[in-house]
Amino acid sequence: MESAQSIDHFRANPDEKPADFIKPLLSNSGKTLLIVEEIPNDCAPCTNCILVRINGTDLKYDYATLPDRTTAQCRYAISEQPKVIKITDTTMTYRYSDGVTKTEKFKPIGRGEKRPLFPG
Repeated sequence: MESAQSIDHFRANPDEKPADFIKPLLSNSGKTLLIVEEIPNDCAPCTNCILVRINGTDLKYDYATLPDRTTAQCRYAISEQPKVIKITDTTMTYRYSDGVTKTEKFKPIGRGEKRPLFPG
């Protein structure tokens, strides 16, 4: 699957490695993996969530979008993306910097695309 980590940013900053910005979360059953990929950039927040599930003997993946929103902690009226803190086989729980925490099913927030988001 494609990764936004391949952008030139990481070639220009040898101290930063793509692995520094990737967080895997595994469900308790071990059947669902969410790979949270933060893309550092100067434009705006950009995070990819790659949902990987076991389907019989195959692995299937989809990209999901985290719902961004403006909080009091946001500077310059730029919205922020939450941090995913937990997943199950059907839901993800995420938290914004102001402490608002939500749990939603994967399907309603999925983008349905098979490509990551890129900054800008």
